[in-house]
Amino acid sequence: MDYLPICIPKYVNPSKLYDALLNQNLIQPLQPDGTSTVHGTEEAVTIYVHPDITQEELDAIGEAVEAHDPTPVQEPPSELEVLGRQLVDLELRILELQEQKNKSLLNRLLG
Repeated sequence: MDYLPICIPKYVNPSKLYDALLNQNLIQPLQPDGTSTVHGTEEAVTIYVHPDITQEELDAIGEAVEAHDPTPVQEPPSELEVLGRQLVDLELRILELQEQKNKSLLNRLLG
């Protein structure tokens, strides 16, 4: 059974749109040949749908595409990045404490 392509003239983030449509159960995870059901270009998106799709499902897909924000999803920082930031923060705090200690010692010596 071949899936039917529907083409909508809109730039999308294919993987983000794929996830949104899949989460709403509006598309199948893969076509029978194992390829993705969502393909996007700079000008349009093609979504491969099951031949028995209802008009309500088509309308829901159209609404999801229209509301779609193609901005890439920001990846959460890796564990290494988090640890690196924590290390930098600790080093800065150490420098601040050393500076306070030096100022205090200088004030005692001059005072």
